[in-house]
Amino acid sequence: MTAIGELLTITLTVSVILISTFMVMRYRSLRIKAEHALREYSKRQAVAYQSVRRYQNDLRSCVQFIPAMSFVVGRKDRKFVQPSECLTNWIEALSGKPETPETLVSYLFNSEKHPDFLPILSSKLGDTSIESGTFQDTLKVPFDSSTFRAEHSIGVRIEVLEEVVCVWFETSSHQPLPQSRERSDATVIRSILNETDLPTALDNSSDLLRCQLGNGLACSVSLLDNSAKTLKLVWGKGLGSSVVELVESLPLVFGDFPSANALLTETPVTKEYNSPGARHEPPIVPESVLCWRAYPVLSNDGAPLGTVDFYLFDGFDTFPSDDSVANFLFVVAVLLERKVAISTIFRQARLDQAVKEVGQRLMIAEGGATSSTLDECLIFLTTATPLSDGNVGIIYDSGEDEAEIIGSLFENTSADGACRSGLSVLSLKAFCSDIISPKENDMTMEAMLVEKGSALATKVSAALPICSNSANASFFVSPLLLGTDRVGLMIFALPGDHIPDAAYGNIMNMVSPSIASYLSKENLLRELERRANHDQLTGLLNRGCIEERLVSEINRSNRYDNDFAVILFDIDHFKQINDQFGHDVGDEVLRQVSRRAEASIRAVDLIGRWGGEEFLIILVETDLVSARHVAENIRRLIESDVYESNKPVTISAGVACYSRGDTATTLVKRADITLYKAKQQGRNQVVTTG
Repeated sequence: MTAIGELLTITLTVSVILISTFMVMRYRSLRIKAEHALREYSKRQAVAYQSVRRYQNDLRSCVQFIPAMSFVVGRKDRKFVQPSECLTNWIEALSGKPETPETLVSYLFNSEKHPDFLPILSSKLGDTSIESGTFQDTLKVPFDSSTFRAEHSIGVRIEVLEEVVCVWFETSSHQPLPQSRERSDATVIRSILNETDLPTALDNSSDLLRCQLGNGLACSVSLLDNSAKTLKLVWGKGLGSSVVELVESLPLVFGDFPSANALLTETPVTKEYNSPGARHEPPIVPESVLCWRAYPVLSNDGAPLGTVDFYLFDGFDTFPSDDSVANFLFVVAVLLERKVAISTIFRQARLDQAVKEVGQRLMIAEGGATSSTLDECLIFLTTATPLSDGNVGIIYDSGEDEAEIIGSLFENTSADGACRSGLSVLSLKAFCSDIISPKENDMTMEAMLVEKGSALATKVSAALPICSNSANASFFVSPLLLGTDRVGLMIFALPGDHIPDAAYGNIMNMVSPSIASYLSKENLLRELERRANHDQLTGLLNRGCIEERLVSEINRSNRYDNDFAVILFDIDHFKQINDQFGHDVGDEVLRQVSRRAEASIRAVDLIGRWGGEEFLIILVETDLVSARHVAENIRRLIESDVYESNKPVTISAGVACYSRGDTATTLVKRADITLYKAKQQGRNQVVTTG
């Protein structure tokens, strides 16, 4: 017994060391993933900062080309000043030297050095409670001299917006500030700076065209939808219902529509419809349209944003001037780029929130509910993210003989979204190797696109139980790294009528590390539970676990008045096997006897290693006669088996049936007594209680 105790102590120590080492390695892996996620977050912050800087530069460019003497100054940060080119030229004409926004700041906010440069305006700009209004101010030149040659009176109008202050000048003191019948260019710029509604801002900006829309001339603005590769109508003026219906959503393909052709070629396209042979039968464009001219709208970096389209109808034959169109195109580009930037920011924020929600759900999920937890997360992803365009599923090695599948992508899933795939773990690993080719030590693998009709797509559909509505689809496949020897895949199927946009893969790249981490944690917990409840040598339940199950079965029998029996058996002359053939042969005999006995009982019955060469079997809802038949069957099968020692191995068994009032101890004690009788009567036999 001392040797056995020392062996158990050594085994326990080694197990603790192995588990601790595994936990440390797992912690380091999770820390690496967290650092990677932090770097990705920093990259997204840098992209957002660049977008802000680009928008600020667009604002400067827009103000610079205002055809009026004006400037914009930050309401809180007065160091941000951007004058229009007209104002800069006027100040340069007065000062006789080149001027910049920095010199204008010096003139306005350095009253000691330039006390006669618009003193009233300088005073108002220095007041934090500045209000909108109109007044007269003076300007003495030269600006940097105590003696001056001339004094100019100038009308000033201040408009205080949310983030900026707009200042407008009129050099004639006898004429009011611009308040023409048509809204001035200042109103257009104000709409760009302060109007968040895109159609309203475009409606205000249409005054730049300097023509009346609606009497034979119409204009529309379309925004490019990259995911659907279509041009979506966002604003129109002077359009009839038939034209609106036509241009509401145009496919981005080269063909009959000037809008798509202009954006694809990045050049203006004009098409006439009143020339002989120009019409199609049946007509694609309404017959009232005589000419259609489309201009591409591009961002600062040349990315396509949309189009501006003009339509001539019966009775009108002149488009707006090139200069007015150029101004309008510039304003539209600023508005569309801002719209795209804001939409991107909000979409990314919603996506980040969805990914965060998935991570939190996986973090607080209770152990043992892997399938239902993952299925809930997949349902959430397909409602809160663009993954709603298709079907998503997960296949992974759960530690069983067959891989497990979860999600709407697969057929015949159970109520909790999971089922066996019919794919062995070895086949899953071979399948993963065929689909993805991981680099050595690569822990940041990204989703890959498997296009529909390709050989890989055919292999995916053939190997997995893909649902019928995703059979002819493109697949995004993201690997799930579940440790050193377990693998999994997250698969998204996009129907054939959708364009495989990289955004789908990006979503999977964001969420797959959380899913892989959750599965790894569940595998680890499952392995720890297995080690805690199972015998390391035979794989059967250990004594502590089988004893707990016996107590539970006693309670169940008392509640429902059911019969059950136990079989306690051990291997005859096992010490002689160890002494004669060695402990390695003895261990193999224990494993072989365990496998044979476990295979001989029902799935509802339980078997565990009671200690040494002793085993305990719990036969649920079984009477004494039936239990004896089971024990006798096990005895014959073990005796007839072939062992490494080339000698027959036999067992002796004692059978006892539960009687009300028995405890686990007394029931096993009665089975042990009958086992002792079997030994006394010559071994290799089954004895039951009287």
